[in-house]
Order: sequence, then C-alpha cells, then structure tokens
Amino acid sequence: SSGIQRRVREAVVSTQEYGSSGINAEYGEDSCLAGDIMVMMYQELYNYFKGVNTMGLLIDRTVPVRIIGQLDEVTGNTTYCHAMFYIPDMYYQNAPSPLSINIFMGYNYAKRCYAISVNGNSNWKRSVKLYRALKKFLLKKGIEGISATEVIVDLYSGYGVPNSKKYSELMICKTDYGYY
Repeated sequence: SSGIQRRVREAVVSTQEYGSSGINAEYGEDSCLAGDIMVMMYQELYNYFKGVNTMGLLIDRTVPVRIIGQLDEVTGNTTYCHAMFYIPDMYYQNAPSPLSINIFMGYNYAKRCYAISVNGNSNWKRSVKLYRALKKFLLKKGIEGISATEVIVDLYSGYGVPNSKKYSELMICKTDYGYY
C-alpha cells in the first residue's frame, strides 16, 4: 500500500473528441492489451488516421493511445475493451467520419481520476492487478464515487520502443461528474 501511496496522483482527464475501436466479448483476464485483440483495434484506428475516412485526410496520430476495459465484478473477466486515439484540435468541429463500421467517434468529458505511472511493458494482467491495488487504496482512504469496473491505460510509447523506455499510466476515474 505504501508503494501505491507514493505513486498515485490526482489528475483531471480533459474534454476531447476521440476516435475509438471497440470489441465486445468475454476475454478472460489477459485481454485488452493481448496481441491479436490490440492489433485489431489499433489497426482499425491507424487506417482511419491514414486516410480511410470520408475526406481521405491523413491525420496526425496523437499520444497517448487510450485502452479502456470493463471488468465483470463477479468473475473479474474483461467484458469489453476499446482503444482510442484523440482527434487533433484542428479537426475538433469537423473530423472526417470513419469508413469502417468498427470505429466510432465520441466525446470524452472531463472527469477526475487517480493515476499511477507504470514503467516498462504494459500488459492487461499487470494493469488489472494495479487497478485492484489502486482501487483498494482509494477505498481505504475513504475516496467515494470511483468507478467499480473501468480500467483505463494510457500508452505513451508503442512498438519498437525498448521495454526499459516504455511508459504508461493506469487510471481509475470518479463516476460523479456533478462538480464540473
């Protein structure tokens, strides 16, 4: 718990438009960052940013890539996961529509979150373990209104980066948005 306490920080996730690719299914505990699933979600989004959209526009990809997974509280299995790239600000009002039916555009509303920085390679099993430790820590501290099932991982470095230089953040967000 003291390791978590030293590493946790409060953060506000800003309001921003995003493109997202999601997958519904029961995957077990090593899912959202698993090879085939991650590649499938990432490739759909990559294609959108590389011109497979209604305007044929090449759009700069953004960092971080956000992975969100929903956990079943009873089984601990992942029931849904999706990957997100944020849309650059210059396309905020007029982002091209995706051509793939697997991509949806959305709006990420500001919310208060608690984050842990993670060095090294991210995997879903490790992320879920850290999520559970962070959730336990926040509950012990008496922090109410945290999401019971949503695991958020922001990846700041991707393929080709040595594990020693990889960096990500794991977040749990509050569900009570009323104070914004």
